[in-house]
Amino acid sequence: MTLKNRNVCFPFPGFALFAAFLTVILTLGTSLFCQAEEEKVGLLILTHGSPSPRWNESITQLAEEVRALNDGCFAAIEWANMEFAQPDTTAGVESLENAGCDRIIVVPAFIFPTSHSHFDVPTVLGLYSSPSSRATLEEGGGRAARAKVPMTMTQTLSEGDLLAAYLAEEIESLSTNSAEEVLLIIAHGDGDHAGLINPVMKKLCTSACGRYGFSEGNWAYCGMGQSYNETVRPLIEKYSEEGKRCVVVGLYLATSAGDINDISERMRANRPGAPAETESAEDQNDEAAVSAVFSRRPLIKSSQTAPFVFKIASEAL
Repeated sequence: MTLKNRNVCFPFPGFALFAAFLTVILTLGTSLFCQAEEEKVGLLILTHGSPSPRWNESITQLAEEVRALNDGCFAAIEWANMEFAQPDTTAGVESLENAGCDRIIVVPAFIFPTSHSHFDVPTVLGLYSSPSSRATLEEGGGRAARAKVPMTMTQTLSEGDLLAAYLAEEIESLSTNSAEEVLLIIAHGDGDHAGLINPVMKKLCTSACGRYGFSEGNWAYCGMGQSYNETVRPLIEKYSEEGKRCVVVGLYLATSAGDINDISERMRANRPGAPAETESAEDQNDEAAVSAVFSRRPLIKSSQTAPFVFKIASEAL
């Protein structure tokens, strides 16, 4: 009887040990899970930067719109400039670290993947270094951040449906008779990365022409207007001579196609050898023959931009 009782009772010490082991594992797992849940992630919206107060005000507004969308995913949201203006990248990173963030998601608010996104942005984030990258950074008055926490950089704004949505909005506000119009998309571009940019431009242009019925579509790169009179203006004049009206939309973050045209016209008027203010009748007729309408709203003013920035940042969590 005693032996029988001992046989019946014997398993319980082992079972109790197993239960204790299981409790430890569950407690540890719960602790780790809670730590993961409590991770404080910061979002840094990184832009190129500009000496223009108006340009920087528009970036401030974008950051506020993104903050308004925050549903608790991010402990803090800041924006910073790569160069030319404050807050710079170091200030943005330090602000997020001071807010207690132990990880930072960086959204480079650049249109296309170019030397900026491939080299300059990683340089100011302190993730990449070379003599040429340091020289470029110093030339623009930038400084490399020294983050104390891990950082994750997302894609540029061309990866996704933002540009197509913005292009559609501008076309619908500008086009009056697409069968007699030509769509012309202009952008900053980068000749060294044409293999990455051209397919995006081709897809945007082809899709828009098919959707809206333009007689033709084309695109051109002109920097921030530096080569506008060599690459864009001849196209507008060509289409005007063919009796077609040009619908011009610019793929720039905080500058519109109309802004680029205005800047370039002023540069053209002030260039050495430019005609006097009083033009001949022939010059006036030539100007009148140019038919084009320009988008006056930059990408940053689209209602879709802030949600897109928040979306790609959230996807990187």
